Amino acid sequence: MANEPYNPLHKRHLGESVAKALLARPVIHPGRRWAAKLQPNSRSHKDILGDVAEFLG
Repeated sequence: MANEPYNPLHKRHLGESVAKALLARPVIHPGRRWAAKLQPNSRSHKDILGDVAEFLG
C-alpha cells in the first residue's frame, strides 16, 4: 500500500489534488490567455473541478 502509484482521484490524495489544482489554475483568473501562458498543457480548472464534483457525487 505504501508504494501504490499516485492517483489524483484516490480519497487519500483528493485534498492534495484539489489544492494543487487550485494553486495551478485559480478559479478566478484574468483570462484564458494568461492562464495558458502560465500552464499551457494543463486542463482547465472547470474540467478539474468538474472531475472532483463528479467523483464526490
